[in-house]
Amino acid sequence: MLKYGTRCAGIWTSYHVEGDESMTPKLVYDWFCLYFPQYASHVVSWYPHEKNSVRVKQSNGAEFIFTYKSKMDWRFETVKSFSKGTRGEKTMTELKKKGD
Repeated sequence: MLKYGTRCAGIWTSYHVEGDESMTPKLVYDWFCLYFPQYASHVVSWYPHEKNSVRVKQSNGAEFIFTYKSKMDWRFETVKSFSKGTRGEKTMTELKKKGD
């Protein structure tokens, strides 16, 4: 498992480029630290998960996925919840394609 960091740095507010919806894993982790300092203080490791998301492991063994797209569009959930949601999104996408 890769360990990218355990503490938060500053947030780069000028990072986003118009038309580019992806962010670096470090930037996503920085947003996680800003939004959830109580969880960030117990992170033992974190690593990139999928586009715009990081997986964080807590000192008690719990693991979470934080996905950040914008200030109004983000998710913080358990790995199990993320897995269920991902399967559901794929199913809905497939259903939409069938309906077109």
